[in-house]
Amino acid sequence: EMLQPSLHGAWNVVSPGFVAQETIRYESTARRYEPGALNLPGIVGMVASMELLMECGIEAIGERLLKLRDAMLVQLHALGFRGIVDTVDNVDALRGGSSGIVTVTHPAKDMKALFKQLDANGVTASLRQDRKGTMYIRFSPHFYNTEEEIERICEILRAN
Repeated sequence: EMLQPSLHGAWNVVSPGFVAQETIRYESTARRYEPGALNLPGIVGMVASMELLMECGIEAIGERLLKLRDAMLVQLHALGFRGIVDTVDNVDALRGGSSGIVTVTHPAKDMKALFKQLDANGVTASLRQDRKGTMYIRFSPHFYNTEEEIERICEILRAN
């Protein structure tokens, strides 16, 4: 009872149905010292991702994200799409506190059908809904995406 496990995991912590409990209680047998398998591939992948981000530079990545976001907004607005916060006659108006995420809807298009078309064409996006029931498609481009990929998304949306 005096020895505390150094790692917590799915095997050594009491968690019926693998659901986290209010307090941490260890298994009563020697199993309390066997937390289970560590996510070593995930840890290695995370380290590689962090190294890539640091090599590219956080500032440069931020600028790249905003450049892609701006390109996407301009093209989507030309197709009649509108964002959640839509003050965009000038994309620079969205610069303060922005991210690369672009979430749009269209007043005359079936967003669920558009989402299915994007998915069928290998485009990763999310279908979202606000409290009023308005459907949105959310894009989350990252620094490794290209302007050509943004244009391809807009072509798919234009065709549907």
